[in-house]
Amino acid sequence: MEDNGITLGEIFRLIFRRIWWVVGVTLAFLVIAALLVQFWYNPKDRQYSCTYTVTFPGSEQGVYPDGSAIKYQESVSPESLKAVRDESYVDESLRTGEFKDIDVEAMSANGGIAISYTAPVVEDSVITEPSVCTLTADASCFSSQEQASRFLAEVAGYPVRKAQQTSANTSRDKYLTMADSANSYEDKLEYLLGQRRYLTLLYYDLGKTYGQSYSPVEGETVGNLREEVEAVLGKSEQERIENIISGNNLIIDTEGYLATADAEKAALNSEIALNEAIITALQEKIDELQNAESGLGLDMSQIEAYHSQIAKYVVKNAELQVKVATIEKTVAAIADYDNPETETGKIKQALDAEFADVRAQLAALTDKADSVLDSVYASGANVQMSGGVELSGGINVVIAAVAGAIGGFIIVSVVILILDIPAYRRKKQEQLAQEAAAEGTDSKD
Repeated sequence: MEDNGITLGEIFRLIFRRIWWVVGVTLAFLVIAALLVQFWYNPKDRQYSCTYTVTFPGSEQGVYPDGSAIKYQESVSPESLKAVRDESYVDESLRTGEFKDIDVEAMSANGGIAISYTAPVVEDSVITEPSVCTLTADASCFSSQEQASRFLAEVAGYPVRKAQQTSANTSRDKYLTMADSANSYEDKLEYLLGQRRYLTLLYYDLGKTYGQSYSPVEGETVGNLREEVEAVLGKSEQERIENIISGNNLIIDTEGYLATADAEKAALNSEIALNEAIITALQEKIDELQNAESGLGLDMSQIEAYHSQIAKYVVKNAELQVKVATIEKTVAAIADYDNPETETGKIKQALDAEFADVRAQLAALTDKADSVLDSVYASGANVQMSGGVELSGGINVVIAAVAGAIGGFIIVSVVILILDIPAYRRKKQEQLAQEAAAEGTDSKD
């Protein structure tokens, strides 16, 4: 094969006559291509990413310990990123300060980090698969993959840290506080039952997350802790207390009750008197119908309607009279509340002592729940990574280096040929002319 009278073999001989040019330029292009891709192109185009799930009590329902919703977008907020960076070197004796060179302000402002997440999978009102989160961050934000891996792991842990902080700051004795200020024994009982239900639900959620045999503290399982709560104010005990309250006209706010008792009683008696007047008027209308002379006879449907109305007011008055009697009985009982020699005084003192005992038991169980949940959030709350941090995008450095070497070889070869081919042609033509001349001389001889 020839190119303007020059064979392919001659072309390669021309190129490799300057072998050190070829080697030097090829290696230079190889190195330049690798460096450009590694330190200029790839940092702008490559991203680190990681996929993970967050687990702690309540995470399946998408809530923190105080009931507020989990918002995964908060993990990449400017405040959260700054906290991750700053807390890494607040105390140099504890942390390495490995994140202090990360410009989190620019990262946040320029969209250098983002988070996406899937909705949890729900079957029969039960979450079977939690939300799966994916963090992505521009590689240019980090000095190395190791730094990126550790930084993204800290960012992913934001919901866990917030859950731990929220748990430590959450007050779990709300119903006990409400029971302390209740104005009636019925309300006090309901608030104490509310505290019992609240604690039971806490351990139910723990069991759903970790299993009933999970032991958040030494020697105690979630199942045992829930049974301990359920043993307080059981169904039979609750019914017995309700019967004591309703059967003995017991109240807590005696001053408030006595202040309004007379007015309430007067209003009830006034309503009774009004109803009796209505009953009398209705009876008179019945009598008028029965005594009227009419060729058509008695209107029985009208008489029955009046009787129905009378029956309604009679029933209403009976209810009102019971309320009046209850007020009178309660007022009389209040006088005996502070006298332990009376039956009412004994019953009230016993009931107050029982309520105090139940309250103390629930308070102790609430303190225990605080310790249990703090332990759970300290050890049981975690971020589960699906593999490590992966680097994607950009160009493979080895491929870039090979491409650079090939490009360098082609360029240096073209330059060599441009420089050397004209002289080589002249020399070849001269040689051919000499050979032709020599052949002519030989033929004359």
